[in-house]
Amino acid sequence: MKRILAALAVAALTLFPNTSFATTPTPTTAVGSGVQLGGVLSGVSDPHATVRFRILDGSNQPMPNSTVDLLLGNCVFFEMRIATTQSFAGMTWDCGSKTATAVTDANGEAFFRLRGGALAGPGNPLGMINPCVAIRADGVLLGTARLSAYDLDGQNGVNAADQSLFMATLFAGPPGYRSRADYNGDGLVNTADLARFLGVLLAGGSATSAGTPYCF
Repeated sequence: MKRILAALAVAALTLFPNTSFATTPTPTTAVGSGVQLGGVLSGVSDPHATVRFRILDGSNQPMPNSTVDLLLGNCVFFEMRIATTQSFAGMTWDCGSKTATAVTDANGEAFFRLRGGALAGPGNPLGMINPCVAIRADGVLLGTARLSAYDLDGQNGVNAADQSLFMATLFAGPPGYRSRADYNGDGLVNTADLARFLGVLLAGGSATSAGTPYCF
């Protein structure tokens, strides 16, 4: 009889799943608006280039203490340039793997601030079009984001020359979308991006270019 009861108890246990796995939240969504590269002022990375991603679980609840990685390996070989040396509290940068890492706060938000620019060159040539930044949280790939830069020519900080390059993309030519000038990451270059560019230009936080050496 004892053996029968023990067997029934084991059989009963198999009917109920281990809820400790079912209730463990996993990241499913990253909410952000692209990644923007900024310049430097007196050794401080431009605050206007601060990027925020919010990580949510399957119930759309924010996930604190989640490790968020921005993987920029797919951005190599285009006109974008990221400085080898980065300095922003709470963020680490590994040039070898081309990965920026931060941990989410109580609201499920991770913050990044990357130094870099673009080497657009004369004539406002076409460049990168598609999103290249992969977003990973706790080892789970959640999507991609577009990469842009306020310092469009990669020299002398953000100034009138960069404004001319941006206005050429917005109004003049040659025609075609350029990710480097899409500051809200929505797949368009329009007046919303102009407002962001002017905010950086007038604030002066990118008075100096990110500079060499470049990670890529």
